[in-house]
Amino acid sequence: MSQAIREIVRLLLIEKGPLWEPPCDIFEHKGVFTIELEITDLDTNKLSININDGKKITITGVKHKTIFKSSNYLRAERFFGSFKKQLDLPCSVRLKNIDYSDGILKITLIKE
Repeated sequence: MSQAIREIVRLLLIEKGPLWEPPCDIFEHKGVFTIELEITDLDTNKLSININDGKKITITGVKHKTIFKSSNYLRAERFFGSFKKQLDLPCSVRLKNIDYSDGILKITLIKE
């Protein structure tokens, strides 16, 4: 594929907004919910976590892609760019902590 076609496809995908959701696990222990999302290369400056109506969680952000200009990709399966993850919890919560390390975004929420 020529560079011009790749650029057109890239621009079309960016303008459509978030196209993927990172995989996540949610678990509860002693009144605390923990949400873990697998997101390598996360730009933490563009991370947003919102709690609506006490129990609807929306997580948005950007995952960067490392581009090796001197290489031709034989396979490209990993997602990158903007993402949006929406989760509904069974009860109202408030944010306790956010941590990002080793490609895992960990959000800790306390039941209200």
